[in-house]
Amino acid sequence: MKKRFIAVTLSVMMLFSSNISVFAEGNDVSVKHSLENTDYAKASDRTGYQKMETEEIKLSQEEFNELLEQKQEDSITTYSSTDSAYWKKFGSNYYYNKLTAQEKSAWNELEQVCISYATNDKDISNSKIQTDNLYFANWNIQKVYNFIHMFKLSHPQFYFLSNRSTVSYCDASQGYMLGIGVYSPFDSGHQRAAYTTYFCNKIDNWVEQIKKKSSSLVEEREKYAFDLICANTTYEDGTYDQSAFSLVYEGKTVCAGYAATFQLLMNAVGIDTIEVTSYDHAWNLSNVHGVWYEVDATWADNDSTGNIDYSYYNKSEATISENGYETSHVKENQWDNYQPEAKYDSDYSWEYYYSPYFNNGNYTWFMVNSNSSLSGGYLATPVNAFNGATYGSAPSTVINDGITYSTLYLKKDPAGTVTANDMKGLKIGGRAVDALRLNWDKDLKASGYIVEQYSGGSWKRIARMGSNATTTLRVEKLLPSTTYKFRVRTFVYSGNTPVYGKYAYVNGKTNPSAVSGLKIGGTAKDALRLNWSKNNSANGYIIEQYKDGSWKRIKKIESNSTVTYRVEKLSAGTTYKFRVMAYGFDGNTPLYSAYQNVSGTTTAASKAPSTVSDFKIGGRATDALRLNWTKNNSASGYIIEQNKNGSWTRIARIASNATTTYRVEGLKDSTTYQFRIKAFGYSGNTALYSGYKNISGTTLPAAVSGVKIGGTAKDALRLNWNKNRKVSGYIIEQYSEGKWVRIARIGSNSTTTYRVEKLKSKTSYVYRIKAFDFDGSTAIYGNYSYISGVTN
Repeated sequence: MKKRFIAVTLSVMMLFSSNISVFAEGNDVSVKHSLENTDYAKASDRTGYQKMETEEIKLSQEEFNELLEQKQEDSITTYSSTDSAYWKKFGSNYYYNKLTAQEKSAWNELEQVCISYATNDKDISNSKIQTDNLYFANWNIQKVYNFIHMFKLSHPQFYFLSNRSTVSYCDASQGYMLGIGVYSPFDSGHQRAAYTTYFCNKIDNWVEQIKKKSSSLVEEREKYAFDLICANTTYEDGTYDQSAFSLVYEGKTVCAGYAATFQLLMNAVGIDTIEVTSYDHAWNLSNVHGVWYEVDATWADNDSTGNIDYSYYNKSEATISENGYETSHVKENQWDNYQPEAKYDSDYSWEYYYSPYFNNGNYTWFMVNSNSSLSGGYLATPVNAFNGATYGSAPSTVINDGITYSTLYLKKDPAGTVTANDMKGLKIGGRAVDALRLNWDKDLKASGYIVEQYSGGSWKRIARMGSNATTTLRVEKLLPSTTYKFRVRTFVYSGNTPVYGKYAYVNGKTNPSAVSGLKIGGTAKDALRLNWSKNNSANGYIIEQYKDGSWKRIKKIESNSTVTYRVEKLSAGTTYKFRVMAYGFDGNTPLYSAYQNVSGTTTAASKAPSTVSDFKIGGRATDALRLNWTKNNSASGYIIEQNKNGSWTRIARIASNATTTYRVEGLKDSTTYQFRIKAFGYSGNTALYSGYKNISGTTLPAAVSGVKIGGTAKDALRLNWNKNRKVSGYIIEQYSEGKWVRIARIGSNSTTTYRVEKLKSKTSYVYRIKAFDFDGSTAIYGNYSYISGVTN
């Protein structure tokens, strides 16, 4: 919305005399540099509020099913009740309280996702947050967009939300997944955490300044926040101008940023404030002493002169919209069933500010309406009472500055209203493979607690504690390595009617199931092999050995697919004890299964086969290596292993000791491979193994490619070929007088051309070329590539 500049006489000197801090601190360069720099047009050319962009994502049933399977469970981490209370305090419940139960469920899920990303440093996928669940079956899609718009405007504290809404669905009868875009710099969890720290520090500083004003004279806090925003802001559009981030971080914004920041500051100090929009403008409604007023800091802030125009402060809808003629203050139709009515002008003095408070008798009064042309005439309400006076006994009229005000009895005398406290300290207190323990702080005021679990797409009550002394619950019959959602709230009674506090939420993951099938899979004189079954509920395994009277970890395996481990450097003929447990993670918290134990005895030294001898590379090809060794008469056969990606993998088991060669195929050219071999035998049915013998070998280079005649002359031919990055160089030979004669050895693989000179004119010549490399000090050669050419 274009700012309207009205000549006013409130000077900058008056503004700063109210002790409002104007922030000019430098921003952290490491955070600031990644934000987009924008060149701005003249102020008169700018528009402010922009309707949310909408994206309708219509999916096939197959695509929709895949999306449903790709839940964002891992993105919603546990956050404390303290974190929840901190982030929720910046928003208003006014719109929320007007929602249906289904709308509240959608609202709650979106809010949980936002709080999670505000409190963690996880990356956000696809530049948006989205519900896991489906809502609003058979709704008109515009109504769904309106709901997302209302949620976004009601949560200015989530500065990272952009001005884009998404609705994903297959069939409207199934419902919709709701999404809100995220400005791309905040996708990165690391960067978002830095921005959040700055944003919160700035807002918390402002909130503490505002709170220094009287909590009973709430309009003083409202005015301080109003003036503070005007003093710290320049009207200027930009990349983030639909978010409070633009004002708080950059000190420049448009109406959307003004309204968002004013809303979050007001709610943080206990003044219920919402945001509404017209077709091109955004502003606020604030509830001051129980009366709603329209407030527009954007149009009030004449930052070209430093003045503040209070014509747009605590006014009625009729006054601020000029009875509907000022269309920028005529709300959009979507607010018809939600927006509270602003009927009064607290101060009708226009540009200047006058305090709406005055003392008369035993009361401090607040001027509810000072515009006699509005319905109700002059109105005031008592907000503080002295000398034992009660609000109900306040006079029906009161005079101030010669004007008689009729009394509105808005503040009630204490009548023992019963309220329940919000749940505090909710956390996961213990885990098992099939259970989770919930713990929370005792609430001395509560009669008990309600515990609910999210299951099958809805919240279901699983326990009601009838005593506030019970502060724990063990939830049983759960599945291993599975994340569950819970929420808990307090309740008290007002007579026979239960009164509930707000929910606190927590997620928890059960422990992995214990390892199964653990056994001794093989023995040697100096080693034992442990085998077990794959545990699909785990991330990996911990192996421990009993040594010197205690258990000591000997291996952490980081893949649940690895189901064997060879314990080496053991003594022959000795019994050893081992235990294995599975592990997983709940966020960054490690989870462990119960242990499974096994024991085994190494083979006596005289019974194990001897180590294989004369293990060597017996032949090479570009894609294969042949391994040779000497027959081991003490063995039944041989095991051959290859080192792949840092771990040894069995590639052959040879069941006869007479077989003393093995060809390893499917290899890459000019590549070095590592192998090891051990002999095996048997003691009864128990396998016995020798120690390993190791060797490495390099495959032959690939044949030179791209060989061609690159140029001709009367006495010369030029040979060209493609570079082989894996080799050391090339050998070139010429066929002459019935045999091949080497004419060049090129010692660099980068040289891919050679000129053969001193040739005869108009004569045909034949050449061949091969690549060479080394396996240690042994030269190895690729196959020949042939070419012929004729001189000019």
